Amino acid sequence: MALIIQRGGFNIWPELLPFLANNLALDCFSGNEALNAQNLCRIENSIHAISVIVEDCQKLFEDLKFRSLITEMFPPICKLIQPTYNQVIVSNAINTINVLLLTNTEIVLQNMDEYLNVLLNIGSSIYQQNAGV
Repeated sequence: MALIIQRGGFNIWPELLPFLANNLALDCFSGNEALNAQNLCRIENSIHAISVIVEDCQKLFEDLKFRSLITEMFPPICKLIQPTYNQVIVSNAINTINVLLLTNTEIVLQNMDEYLNVLLNIGSSIYQQNAGV
């Protein structure tokens, strides 16, 4: 996917990233275990794909015409950085945001405090788990 986008730009597959970003908002904490597992898998695969695309196509995201795409993706990605999600989801979300930080888009800069607080809370909860607190 990243290679296709890298070679042809986002115009070659314009609906891909919005589709993947929409998958990040799926509910995986309902009472239906089978649906939760399916949605969690879709979230994990989607954030992984977004992470690879953002990392491999970083220069494209620095272009001003893709700011709205970053604005659309950023909030759902931030919501994945919680201890309720597995390590794969959280680490891919953190990786994606770290790459998007380099774009200096307005949405990223506006949410910097929230992002840093989430990272500190995760670090604190990991420390407490390891310390047995």
